[in-house]
Amino acid sequence: MIKDKRERILLAAIEVVSQKGYHQASIEEIAKTADIGKGTVYVYFSSKKELFRELVKYSIQKFFEMLEQELNGIRDPKEKLRVMMTVYTRFAIKHTNFAKIVLNDIGAVGEPLKRWMMTARRKMADLLSDIIDQGIKQGMFREVDRQTVALMFIGSMGANIAPRIFFDETDVEEKTYDELIEKILEIFLNGINKKQVW
Repeated sequence: MIKDKRERILLAAIEVVSQKGYHQASIEEIAKTADIGKGTVYVYFSSKKELFRELVKYSIQKFFEMLEQELNGIRDPKEKLRVMMTVYTRFAIKHTNFAKIVLNDIGAVGEPLKRWMMTARRKMADLLSDIIDQGIKQGMFREVDRQTVALMFIGSMGANIAPRIFFDETDVEEKTYDELIEKILEIFLNGINKKQVW
């Protein structure tokens, strides 16, 4: 049982917003889902916008915690890339509507959250850059611009989940995403040259 009321509210908000979207989600329903009174929500969050800002931060922090946990103990840079793409994809699939809101409506809640999101993106790019650097030092990857490749990888992950988020491909099986991840990684690591370079 979650004892922290603030966290209960955030988890309830994620559930409601993921199902109904930001504009249709109400404080009343969030409070009901959290099994608390509506007034209690306002003890922790002054408005719906503040609640949304905090749930975005909470969700992304949880994503990084999940990612770090999954990466813990893995030494192979290629396997780290596979894990990153898998965690990213499954997280987005689990919270499809929430991901759509973040991508489409982030401007509705102000510049501070935009800046925070850019910081989170840089954290992801830095993590990827470190993995690529590790692969270069181990002789697995050729010498490349780490940040450029990291941003390309982030773009590949976004392309992987875009159909699910924007075109409501709700009937796509999980194994299909796993297959797509493998295809993306194969092309990412080997390029499109006829002769493989890895």
